Amino acid sequence: MDKTVLIVEDCRPQLAMLEKLVLEVNPEAKVFPVDNIDAAYAVMLKRTIDVFIIDIILDTTKPGDTSGIELAKRIREVEKYMLAPIIFVTSMEDTTKYAYTDLNCLGYVEKPFSPEDVKGLVKRRFIIQRIREATRQSVLERTGYFI
Repeated sequence: MDKTVLIVEDCRPQLAMLEKLVLEVNPEAKVFPVDNIDAAYAVMLKRTIDVFIIDIILDTTKPGDTSGIELAKRIREVEKYMLAPIIFVTSMEDTTKYAYTDLNCLGYVEKPFSPEDVKGLVKRRFIIQRIREATRQSVLERTGYFI
C-alpha cells in the first residue's frame, strides 16, 4: 500500500527538497506538496494522509507567525488524524516542548535541515506504520477482531 505524505512549506526550494527526500525514502510514496494552509486542509480532507511534514512559519509577512502550529491543531481536530504523525520543520527556537507535548508530533527538524534527519524521521514513521499494520493483521487472524 502506498504511503501518503502531505508537505506544507511556503519556501518552494525547501518544499521541493522535502518532497525529494520523502521519495528517496519511499519512491512509491504519494507526496502532496503545498505551500499554504488552505491547500493543505483541502488535501487532508480529500485524501487520507499517513505523515504530515509542516513548516511552523508559513507566512513570513506576519511577525511571530506560527500558522503551521495552527494547522497542526486543525489536523488534530479531525478524528482520523488524532494520532497521525506530524514532523515540524522550522527555523524557530523553543517550540519543541509544545510540539511534542501538546500536539504529539513525531519529530522536529530545525532549519537549515539535514537531509539525513528528515529521511530518518520519515523512514521511522513508515517502519512504525508497517509494524502497526502487521500487528493488526496478526490480531485479526488470531482473534477475528480488528484493532
